[in-house]
Amino acid sequence: MAINDLVVSQVNQVPASSTPVEKASPKTHDISNQIDAELKNSIEFQILTRVVSSGKSTKAVNAIDSSQASSNATPNKQFVDYRTINAEIQAGKTNTLSVKEFAAGPEFSQMIKQERVSLSISSEQSQNNQVQQSDPLAFDMDGNGLQTTGVTNGVNFDINADGVTDKTSFVSGNDAFLALDKNNNSRIDNGKELFGDQNGASNGYEELRKYDSNHDNKIDRNDHVYDRLRLFRIDSKGNQVLSSLKDSGIKSIALGYQHTQQALNQYDTVTQKSAFERTDGTTGVTGDIMVGFDKKA
Repeated sequence: MAINDLVVSQVNQVPASSTPVEKASPKTHDISNQIDAELKNSIEFQILTRVVSSGKSTKAVNAIDSSQASSNATPNKQFVDYRTINAEIQAGKTNTLSVKEFAAGPEFSQMIKQERVSLSISSEQSQNNQVQQSDPLAFDMDGNGLQTTGVTNGVNFDINADGVTDKTSFVSGNDAFLALDKNNNSRIDNGKELFGDQNGASNGYEELRKYDSNHDNKIDRNDHVYDRLRLFRIDSKGNQVLSSLKDSGIKSIALGYQHTQQALNQYDTVTQKSAFERTDGTTGVTGDIMVGFDKKA
C-alpha cells in the first residue's frame, strides 16, 4: 500500500479597507462567516469537494496553481484507482475590527488582514488494483456509434495476453471487436488474437495492414486472411460469439484511418477511425479503441 499526498495551499493578501458600512445585524458583520464563504468559493475548495464527493478514480493528482489552472491532460496508458481518499481542510484567519464613532451613531468598518487556506488530500492506493488500457479494433454494427461497457460493467477476458484474466471494458450492443483465431481452436484466447498494439503495431489498423496481401489498402476477399477474420462479441452470459465477415455482410475493411480523440467511458477512448463496406453497398464505422481493463492479481 502506498500513500499519495497532495497539498494545495494558497495565501491571499487582501488590502485593508476603511469604507464605512451601515450598522446592521451582527450576522451581516460576522467576518468569520464571510471568510468561510470565500473559502467555499475558492478554486482549491472546489477541487477538493469534487475529488472527495465523486468517488471516482483519477489518473493523477497534481498541485494546482489557482492563477494558472489548466484543463490540458496528458494521455497515459495506466491509471491508478484510489480506493480511499481522506481530506482535511485547515483555515487560519486573522480578523481585525476597527470601530469608528460618528455623530449619527456607531458605524463599523471591517478590515481583513490575512487569510490562509490549506487543503490536504491523502489517498490510499492498492498496488494490485490498477486500471490500464489496450486498443482492439472495433466495428459499429448498430450504426449508432461505437459504445463500450466501461471497466465496472466489463467482461472477464485476458486482453493483454499475460495469462491472467482481466476485468475488461468491452464493446456493447451489436458492436464487435475484430479477431483472428490464430490457433484455430474456435475461440479468442486473449488480446494477441485481436488487432491493436498487443502484437507490436502502433494501432489496430497497422496490425491489420500486415495481412493486406495484395497491398490495395483494404482487406477484402482478395486477401487470404478475409475468410479467417471474425467479429468477436461476448454475450450477457459470458459466452463468446464469433461470426465471419461474410456472414456479417462485410465486403471490405478500409486500412486508411484518421486520428481522433473521442471519449466513450472513463477509461475508453477512440483514437483512430475508418470505415467498412457492406455487401449491400452501405458503409459503417470502425475504430481503434483504447479500452480500460482492471488487472486481477
